Amino acid sequence: MIKSISYFMVDSFTSEPFKGNPAGVCLLEEPLSDQVMQSIAIEVNLSETAFVQNQGDYFSIRYFSQ
Repeated sequence: MIKSISYFMVDSFTSEPFKGNPAGVCLLEEPLSDQVMQSIAIEVNLSETAFVQNQGDYFSIRYFSQ
């Protein structure tokens, strides 16, 4: 069961608010299945949703489209 996920909507490829390409970013504390990440990306309803998880010495990132 998923407790909670920190979620942000960012404007990528710009330095100005409300410009660029909107994307969802989810910060994960534990891994999620591909099916759950795809379902979240569909719910977020943006072109891309990134799932980022701290792996100690590096961060893993997965991108999903709706």
